Amino acid sequence: MWSYTLFPAVVNMSITASVAVCAVLLARLALRRAPRIFSYVLWAVVLFRLLCPVSLSSPLSALNLASAPVSAGGTVDYIPPDIVHTPFPAVALPLPGLSQAINQALPQGEEQLTADPLEAPVSLATLVWLAGAAVMLAMGAASLLRLRRQLTGAVKLRDNIYLADRISVPFTLGLLRPAVYLPSSLAEEERGYIIAHELTHIRRRDYLWRALAWLALCLHWFNPLVWLAFVLSGRDMELSCDEAVLRRAPGDIRADYCASLLHLAAGRPRLSPAVPPFGYGPMKERMVHIMKFHAPRRALVIAAVILVVVVCAALALNPLGGRENTVSLTFPAYQEGREEYNAALYDHAPFTLTMALPDGWRAELPPLDQRAATFAFTPILLYDGEELAATVGFNTFELYPDTTPENFHRMVYNQLMLGSGVNWDNDYTVLSDDGTACTASCQVYLQDPVTGAESYVPGLLSYRTDLLVYVAIQFQPGAVTQEELAAMGESISLTPA
Repeated sequence: MWSYTLFPAVVNMSITASVAVCAVLLARLALRRAPRIFSYVLWAVVLFRLLCPVSLSSPLSALNLASAPVSAGGTVDYIPPDIVHTPFPAVALPLPGLSQAINQALPQGEEQLTADPLEAPVSLATLVWLAGAAVMLAMGAASLLRLRRQLTGAVKLRDNIYLADRISVPFTLGLLRPAVYLPSSLAEEERGYIIAHELTHIRRRDYLWRALAWLALCLHWFNPLVWLAFVLSGRDMELSCDEAVLRRAPGDIRADYCASLLHLAAGRPRLSPAVPPFGYGPMKERMVHIMKFHAPRRALVIAAVILVVVVCAALALNPLGGRENTVSLTFPAYQEGREEYNAALYDHAPFTLTMALPDGWRAELPPLDQRAATFAFTPILLYDGEELAATVGFNTFELYPDTTPENFHRMVYNQLMLGSGVNWDNDYTVLSDDGTACTASCQVYLQDPVTGAESYVPGLLSYRTDLLVYVAIQFQPGAVTQEELAAMGESISLTPA
């Protein structure tokens, strides 16, 4: 249902764009001595990320540095698109600590599927977002109507240039047939510079880019970085336009140009219309920039072109993925299988297993009639498409006195050696160990109780000595490669819920 999926999709685009904004801000620092047109062009990739949910994938993507999670459909999904109905929802934000805190608070398993606790908050957030976007659009439309009334009686000077009595600053207005509007009070000798500035906006199609930027701001009004991008891109647009006028002038017009801007500064409006006008902006900054203007060196221009192309390409491309399919599973997952002898285990303090799954895998609760204790308690099933790929369960263990750390896993194995038919103590290979938490791969020995046939399947063990819990993952034959097994094991973390 769209009320559950629309806003998460917008938030995912907004987060990706926020990463792009931060990168553009850093690139602008490197371009501070270059012509401002290069800084202005950089904002195009932010606009792309705000309005387009999909992109091509490449190992050259800068989003690889932020471990951006990419779906098979080519979208960056920090939040699952249908988080409301995902059995084990988990977010993967660029800030790992924040992701962990959110994931620990999200409902999991049976609670998530039976009560649908996320439906109400996600629907409410969607309504609030839509209301905010509607208010923004309405305010823009009202501002545009007021501006149109101020242009009543405007007199054509020539071509698409008009003089109006009720405006105090020049601007360009219109999408299909943009026109330049000048204050009637503007002295004739000052019009040349201002008209050149406004026609530059029209020639570069700035009115279209600014309209798209306003649309993006209406959609992402909740993101302060988008507001910052809107303001800074407007400044870069104006300064780059001033530079274009100065470059085309036959002589040094800086002083006269600044005098024209100074005359207009007192009449700046307090609010921008829906399609923000061009021809004014931070007047003091513009005049300082104009007076410092000089022709850039060729080497600086070449370096700026290379930087802009690299940054835009790197931010426009999606990463190839790798950690995109992350799940957080909370144990105990349910109460089926609870007996008098194991009640203490089912009452154990909840903890969360977070791990990365291969692309296309998902976690599901077993059917009610299968939720009994197996090799470990409250098992959760992992599927690769429609095929069962693995079973995940948990149990507790005790630290025996005088046991050395290198033998801790033996205490876990004591819980897993379920008679002679199952043995997890084969090819034990440590993947990560910080002294408290340890994860290892192994080969699980299985013996068919009827035929006596023997087999080995891959397995993962992960335990924490401070929580006194472990998780065991038993894979189906051929379900994973050694590389996938190692990657999954290295991604595992156990944390208190």
